[in-house]
Amino acid sequence: GGNLETSEVLETSEVLEEVLEDYSSLKAFFREMLAAFEEYNPTALEPFLERLGRSLPRQQLAPIRQGLKQFDFDRARKETMKLTADLDIHL
Repeated sequence: GGNLETSEVLETSEVLEEVLEDYSSLKAFFREMLAAFEEYNPTALEPFLERLGRSLPRQQLAPIRQGLKQFDFDRARKETMKLTADLDIHL
């Protein structure tokens, strides 16, 4: 049901915060990731996705990966912003 998804997102946030220590380092991480989009090079973003992949379910990163695969950086960036919103990270 709907409840499961909400708790999953909360759990994910907690896991990420544990891994990346705190909210500010998490924000810094996503800022760096968004800056990497300016390079228009999927390779530049791979370390970020790999890092997130250790804490987040694959399906949460799929839209970003899909965008990068098609060299649609605007879409991938939008999906990244959506992800930060889902995780309640305000950049």
